[in-house]
Amino acid sequence: MSGPLITATTQAVFLGSLSNVIAQAFSAYDSQKLFSFDVIDILRFAILGAITTPPNFLWQNFLEKKFPSKKEIVQEESKKSDLIENEEGRLSKTNTVAKFFLDQTIGCWLNTLAFLLLIGFLKGKGVLEIENEVRGGFWSMVFSSYRFWPLVTLTNLILVPPSQRILVGNLAGLVWGIFVNLVMVG
Repeated sequence: MSGPLITATTQAVFLGSLSNVIAQAFSAYDSQKLFSFDVIDILRFAILGAITTPPNFLWQNFLEKKFPSKKEIVQEESKKSDLIENEEGRLSKTNTVAKFFLDQTIGCWLNTLAFLLLIGFLKGKGVLEIENEVRGGFWSMVFSSYRFWPLVTLTNLILVPPSQRILVGNLAGLVWGIFVNLVMVG
């Protein structure tokens, strides 16, 4: 694994674990019970981050290579250099829309499926039970994610340099992870 991939995976493992700890604290507070760590549950989210981050990292790199965020501005000799918007180029709206659409469909669906399969497996559930949870919870989780991730993704694609997008995604994942821990996983 490359340096940036190791960094992204380490961040995801830490933030996924942290989201679970925070969700456990919220649950303990809400139920007015004494807080105690469920180490197994924390480990589940650490493992989930370790398994799902590398393919997501590669997916985001693929999208950026196939649909670059910035178009190079070709400067003609007659034009002055101060007319260039910035050194990197101009935001490609077409490529941004393509990346957004692909990430919010194929990317979202594969991540949701991976999450449901892995969590079921890590909880020791059988194949039929996992299949039932996927059938029963897949679209509910996808539609819930559409209340959060499109804004994060669009902001990330427009405002954040490609080299920093995984970090922003991981930080947003902290918030999403708390939600998933509290609402979807229970």
